[in-house]
Amino acid sequence: MITLFKGKETIKRIRVIKKKPVTAEVTPFFGVYGEENPSNCYFGVGLEPKDKKLIKYMYGNPPEFSHDNTLCFSGTREHNLPAGYRTMEIAQMVYDFKFGTMCSCAKYGGLLPKSNIDNIFDTEEKIGEIIGKENLERITSRDILPDMGPAADALISRGIDIGIEYLIEELRSGKLEMTPGLKKAFEKISEKELVLKGMPEKYKDTVKIIEHEPGIKSKIEDYFMHKHAAEKYILSAEEMINNLGPELDKDYQILESKIRALPFENSFVIPYIQGKESTILLFQKKAGDAIQKLKSMPFNELTIAKKFLSYKDALHELVESLSKISFNTNSMPYWIKISNNGNSPEYDDIKAAENHSDDLIKKINKAVMRYMPEHYSFFEKAGISNSRES
Repeated sequence: MITLFKGKETIKRIRVIKKKPVTAEVTPFFGVYGEENPSNCYFGVGLEPKDKKLIKYMYGNPPEFSHDNTLCFSGTREHNLPAGYRTMEIAQMVYDFKFGTMCSCAKYGGLLPKSNIDNIFDTEEKIGEIIGKENLERITSRDILPDMGPAADALISRGIDIGIEYLIEELRSGKLEMTPGLKKAFEKISEKELVLKGMPEKYKDTVKIIEHEPGIKSKIEDYFMHKHAAEKYILSAEEMINNLGPELDKDYQILESKIRALPFENSFVIPYIQGKESTILLFQKKAGDAIQKLKSMPFNELTIAKKFLSYKDALHELVESLSKISFNTNSMPYWIKISNNGNSPEYDDIKAAENHSDDLIKKINKAVMRYMPEHYSFFEKAGISNSRES
């Protein structure tokens, strides 16, 4: 488990099914489980007891329904750091925990969808009534969040998604500050996710406006503004492709060779990778097609809007396909490694394909940062005009 945030040790009353209530010293925390498999881990809030023997009493020996010596755990696969912290803060103020209480905290903290909890858990707990509506509103609406930089960095170092969209939303609302640590995390994540998630909102309507699509009402100045933005995007993309193109061909050939080396016909490995071969080969082909589109599409025959859209879509398709290759290879080696005591040439071949996909994604994103900083920026999406002045 990775502990991202920890509350204060306090006394709480805890009740679970078929057990007498206990009063114990516990510490609320927000963390990540299953971090050894980054593509399949989940985030949650729980109570860490000071006396670890309490786990045996509450859940049996060996413990059932327990996560690394914690009580009352509530988790999700949604990577939402701000919501996890708020859920922990709400749990800090609750004294009496019974079945469903922590899930109610997660519901009101934003870590779990409210509709899910209403359907799953038979509880009538109203957290606002328990901790006070003023406290609930303060935690969820007014309090400034702490520095998310260390938590984000801990996740990035293990290859775990930080949920950057949630952080951007909080930065734009003013509830989160761009600290030096968070700025560094944004710079690191830009190498992995910039093309897929970093295009500022202002480009969303660019194509529709300059093509005068039905339903889009715009002033003449809006038209020229978006037309100019599209032209600048095209020039920047062309400069990037002219510099990166030869390397893309070479790197793609290496990727092909590493995918050919994957042990799809190995009888030992087959149970762990069923269904992966066709998926990986599909995205390998899509990546190759995207590279060719970027390098040789007849852009002179297209309108400005179509040129802009063609470059944007091909670039997105390339990085998305490489990400899918990385994801599908990432989910294989964990099981192969643990089933063979870590000694497996198949494991090495799979990791080589995954690592090359990740390296190629990083190379593309770095090129985008260099040649297209105006068109892709997490800082601008967060409402920060110049990252160097943050």
